Amino acid sequence: MARARATLGILITCGLVTGALTALFLSMRSVMDVGGSCGTSGTGLPPCPGHTAGLLPAAIWGGLIFAGLYVWQTVKHHLPNFVSLLWPALFLSLAYNFLDYGITKSGGVGLFVVGVVFALMGGMPLIGPYRISSASTCSGISTPSRASTGSPST
Repeated sequence: MARARATLGILITCGLVTGALTALFLSMRSVMDVGGSCGTSGTGLPPCPGHTAGLLPAAIWGGLIFAGLYVWQTVKHHLPNFVSLLWPALFLSLAYNFLDYGITKSGGVGLFVVGVVFALMGGMPLIGPYRISSASTCSGISTPSRASTGSPST
């Protein structure tokens, strides 16, 4: 029964994080459809489509809260988690929005540049650990191994 409860808690919180990321992605597209910014009456900005004005901050805060609950559930039950993929998921999905609107929706070079920056912010954590480990072996600095130093292995 405890395993079923743990599995259910992890699946629910992971699903809620995914839902928050999806809501953020789609609400950003809605704001981009009206020119990239929106506001209430009297601001001089176009009105926000639908409930985007409330959905966007709710998706951000909900995503943070649900990610915390997801981590809590996995740590509580001593299970591995996907929390290190949340940053790339967020920034790569938003990079796609910026690149899409910068290229196909005549958003201009500015949105394209922001898309590239977001793609780097989301992509570097995915390749960073591999580049760091390969850089230490390819730098020309040799690190003696335990066998060559004569240190007893523990």
